Amino acid sequence: LGGKSPNIFFKDVMDHDDAFLDKALEGFAMFALNQGEVCTCPSRALVHEDIYDAFIEKAIARVKAIKQGDPLDPATQVGAQASDQQLKKILSYLDIGKAEGAEVLTGGEQAVLKDDLSGGFYVEPTVFKGTNNMRIFQEEI
Repeated sequence: LGGKSPNIFFKDVMDHDDAFLDKALEGFAMFALNQGEVCTCPSRALVHEDIYDAFIEKAIARVKAIKQGDPLDPATQVGAQASDQQLKKILSYLDIGKAEGAEVLTGGEQAVLKDDLSGGFYVEPTVFKGTNNMRIFQEEI
């Protein structure tokens, strides 16, 4: 498999538009966004080629719907990074991924939130398409 901690989505995940598929899409959207809160954190997805286009279309829509914001707001799914240092590390890996030829399917930039959240250390939820030998799929971000 190469790389680090994959979530693998087999062909049968798309057999039915049901709760199983919904849970798989939720897992895809949220698996790498827990900000270090889980010891078993997948960081990449391997999707069977026969379902890739249909699955990724649904998965990217789910990622784009992620609500960033105030961690005290129960509707928030992803908060800010803990520090400017962590933000800069993540942004540097976004640049590395792009420089190595990974395709940004969504995100890929620092997120700018408004009002009380402006100036926070936010990163857009990001999905790259690439190959297992790329640093973004090999190294801890």
